Order: sequence, then structure tokens, then C-alpha cells
Amino acid sequence: MDQTVVTAAQSRRFATFGLTDDDRDRLHGLADFARERLPGLLAEWNARFGEWPEIQATLRDPEVHEARVAHWVRVVSGDFGPDFTASAERLASVFYDRGVPGYAVAICHATVTAGLADALGLAGPRRGRFFGAKLLGAKPLGAGSRAALHGALTRAAWLDLEVLLETYAAAEQASRRRTTAALAQAFEDRVLAAIGAVAEQAHGLDGTVAALSRNAARSTEAATAVAAAVVEASAGTGQVAMSAEQLRAAIAEIAGEVGRSHAVAEEAVAQSDAVAGRVSSLAESVGQVGQVVTLITDIAAQTNLLALNATIEASRAGAAGRGFAVVAAEVKALAQQTARATGTIAGQIEGMRAAAGGSVEAIARIRETIGRISESSAMISAAVEEQSAATAEIARSTRDVSAGTDEVARLIDRVREDAGGTAEVAARVTGTTRDLGRQAEAMSAAVGAFLGEIRAA
Repeated sequence: MDQTVVTAAQSRRFATFGLTDDDRDRLHGLADFARERLPGLLAEWNARFGEWPEIQATLRDPEVHEARVAHWVRVVSGDFGPDFTASAERLASVFYDRGVPGYAVAICHATVTAGLADALGLAGPRRGRFFGAKLLGAKPLGAGSRAALHGALTRAAWLDLEVLLETYAAAEQASRRRTTAALAQAFEDRVLAAIGAVAEQAHGLDGTVAALSRNAARSTEAATAVAAAVVEASAGTGQVAMSAEQLRAAIAEIAGEVGRSHAVAEEAVAQSDAVAGRVSSLAESVGQVGQVVTLITDIAAQTNLLALNATIEASRAGAAGRGFAVVAAEVKALAQQTARATGTIAGQIEGMRAAAGGSVEAIARIRETIGRISESSAMISAAVEEQSAATAEIARSTRDVSAGTDEVARLIDRVREDAGGTAEVAARVTGTTRDLGRQAEAMSAAVGAFLGEIRAA
């Protein structure tokens, strides 16, 4: 009787498939047959899988063949001890690891079972083929014994098929779990890496946004300061423009005065020329008067000489010439008086001639001075015109600068608005990055829970 220790699960299997102790005893009698014949028979039966080339190729694998031989020796020998399940798991694993589908296990099992029945002469009324008969110490079995052995082998084969399919399913599930675990781990690694990258980028973005906010604040402060400076510069530019306009007006007034002075100087030069001409004419007239006075002086001298001669002649005539002498004396007196008068006139004429000469010289000097004044006025007028043009250019440039400062002020206002908008955007981005960080944490938790469920499945 079989003394193999079996587990409760194996006992249930034996009961389910009707495998009795007598059946196992019968199978123990096939142990030598199994050890000696099965390696060759299994290799020989590989040819029966021609319609399934994928199965045939797997069965020719040395590792697969060795696992099949070891396991079928146990089945045929009725060795269902503690190592039987491990043997079934090994065979199922080598099949599964090589991609042999579950249906191939059933095909292989049915083929081997049929081959065993044929090799043992259990499939029909044939005799003389039962190699195990002599091992049992008996003559070839009769029909009843063959049927009992055939039934025992069939029930053992069904039990083994159930164990193989169960272990194959377990191997498939274990492989699926390993694959799922590997996929889950790879997925977790990728997701956590992505979440970490997102969190890191969000953190970096948070720092960038903070720097952007600080820059926006500094830009706002700088824009405010520049705006104040621009306003002050604009006010100063307005004052400069007003002063330039006033200066231009003053220069224009000065230019008018200089022009009028130049005109007056030119008129004075003309009048001086006219006075000089008149004085020259007066000097000429005085000269002519002097000539007349000289003539009168000569006439008076001759008259005086004639009066003297007449006096001499009258004195010679005596009483007859006394009256003539009186007349001669009067004439002489008049001649002398005329000579004195003409002398006085000549002196005055010389004074007049000297005064006229001095006047001409003075007028010439005055004319020269007025001419220099006129030239200076002309130069001043030209300089005033240049200064007026420069002042007008300054005023125009000042107006352009004022317009430029106004434009700068508008641009600064726009910069302040943009800086304010940047600060608002930075605040919104900060909120978004925080939300992104929270979502990344939530995603990490969700992924962890999901992977936990997958691993537990």
C-alpha cells in the first residue's frame, strides 16, 4: 500500500479524480518503465506535434525536455509526494517562460497520455507490449488488470493536468503580477520623475516669478522717480523756453534800437558832411572878404598917401591951397580910420578863418567818430542778428526738448502701467505655480494609490 504522505489539498484532488491508494500502488509498479523509457519516448513523440510548430520547437528545448521527463516520471510512477507540486510548477514555468499558451499544455498532456497507453499496451486487446509486466513479477496482464492500470493512469493524468493548468495559471498570474509590478514601477518612476520635474519647475518658476515681481517693483519705483524728474525737467524746460522767448524779444528790441542808432549815426555823418561843406564855404567867403579888406587897406594906404601928397601940395600953394589942405587932412583921417577899421576887420577875419579851420577839423574828427560809431553799430547789429538767430534756435530746441520730455513722461507712464501689469501677472503666475504644486502632490498621491491597487490585484 502507498505510504506517501499527502497533504489535505492532495487528498481532495485524489477524491475529486477518484485516484485511490490501489491506483497509486499500480502506478508505482511503472517506476522502472518511467525512468528507463520516458526520456526516449517523450523525444520520439515530439514528432506528433508537427501541426503545432511553436509547441514542437519548445519541446525540443533541452531544459523543457528535462523538466517534462522529470515530471512525467513522477506522474507515471504515482509519485504525488510533497515535491509533486513543485515539479508541476517548474514544468508550467518553463512552458510559460517560452511563450507556450495554456491550450498547448492540454495538447501535450493528451498526446503523452495516449502515447503512454499505447506504449504500455493499455489501449486495446494487444498483448506482449507491456514492458512493465515482468517488473511486477507476473505474466502479461489480462484485460481486467490492463483496464485497472489504464484507469489509474488516466485518473493520474487528469489530476496532473488539473495541477499543471492551475500552476500554469498561477505562473501566468505571477508573471502578470511581475509584469504589472514592473510596468507599475516604471510608470511610477516616470510619473514621479515627471511630477518631481513639474514640482521643481514650479519651484524654479516661483523663484523666477518672485524675481520678476521684485524687478517690476523696482521698475515701478524707478519709473516713478524718472517721471518726477521728467516733470521737473519739463517745468525747467518750460521756464527756459519762456526765458529764451523773452531774451529773443529783448534782443529784437536791442536790434531795433541798434538799427535806429545806426540810422541816426548815418544821418549825423550826413549832417556833419553838410556842416563841413557849409563851414568850408564860409571859410572861402571869409577868404574872399579878406581879399576885399586887403584891397580896401591898399586903397586906404594909397588914399592916405594921396592925402599926404595933397597936404604937401596945399602947403606949397599957401592960402590958395588951405581949403584943399583941410580936405586932404580929412581924407587922410578917413584913410587912416579906414586902415584901422580894415585892420580890425582883417584881424577878425583871421580869427574867423582860424575858427572856420578849427571847425572843419573838429567836424572831420566828429565825422570820423560818428563813422566809427556807425561801423560799431553795424557790427553790433550783425552780432545781435546772430544772437537773435541763436536765441531762436535755442527756443526751438527748448520746445523740441519740452515735447521730448512730454513724450518721455508718457512713455514712463506706460512703463509704470506695464510694470503694474507685470506685477499682476507675476501674482497670478505665483498662484498658478502653487496650484500646480498642490496638483502635483495630489497627482503623486493618486498615482501611489492607483499603483497600490494594481500591485495588490
